[in-house]
Amino acid sequence: MVDLEANLQVLVLGSSGMVGSRVADHLAKVGFQVTGVSRQRKPALEQNWKSLEVDSYAELKFDFEAFAIVNCAGPSSQWAAKHPQAFKSFVQKHAANIQEATRQTGARHVINTSTVHVYAKEFRGVISEAHPHNSDHPYATGHSLLEGLLSEQVNVANLRLSNSYGASRGLSSSSWVLLTQDLVRQFVATGNATITGNPLAGRDFIPLSEVVKTTQHVLETGITGPFNVVSSKTLRLVDWAQDLANVGSKILDKELFVDSPNPGFEVPDFSFASEKLNRTGYSHRVDPRSELESLFKLAIEVKREE
Repeated sequence: MVDLEANLQVLVLGSSGMVGSRVADHLAKVGFQVTGVSRQRKPALEQNWKSLEVDSYAELKFDFEAFAIVNCAGPSSQWAAKHPQAFKSFVQKHAANIQEATRQTGARHVINTSTVHVYAKEFRGVISEAHPHNSDHPYATGHSLLEGLLSEQVNVANLRLSNSYGASRGLSSSSWVLLTQDLVRQFVATGNATITGNPLAGRDFIPLSEVVKTTQHVLETGITGPFNVVSSKTLRLVDWAQDLANVGSKILDKELFVDSPNPGFEVPDFSFASEKLNRTGYSHRVDPRSELESLFKLAIEVKREE
């Protein structure tokens, strides 16, 4: 375990994004010295951490030592699907930039936020970290490539996130279209939310609070390798939407309704294994309600500002 009283410096790449801003805030709160780097306009800081804004990660020049680098940077899945070659090029350049930042700062540990979608387009059975990477979606193949390139370095932990959700200062237009954020936005706007796609499809949902606590655990223990960061609980989209409606109805003080344009079709059962992370001493503390309440309140604020 690391000594937080040693003022350990952590470099967070993509610190203005949905995940990166929460990671930077949390690590600063628990005692790390955080420097965040982003290519986007940085949001107002709520925690005591430094923020650097660059036009390109290739411009990174550091004259200080860092204990670790946490990579949360990267385009959205929608952008990757539209620009597959550009996304692949970004991945190759970004891996080189992270390697150079590691050299400049002397970082002993790199933590990379990846995705469970590297495994497959359609999931089946129990999926552990040993499952082959069979998806040909550009977002999945790009993250798989980044994992491989970074793993050529020493002390790299690849955190494969399931569908993360929650309130964040880094929520942008692209992150508000993600499933949970989009459903919450619809409920706040109209009191009604429509599920696009198959309402009987299953997904694993993980709150951002769990993502940041996992990142802290990996930093403090120094563990390396791939790890599923998941709830290990698969929910049908229609059931998850109804859960959101139940939470939101109490906040908005009115009944919320879920619509689906089609009846849907059954898909194979699946779940993500989390035993590997648990064996490192981490215990899941998933609390979806508190994260969803914060997300609804943020959506209300955003609507008022529109």
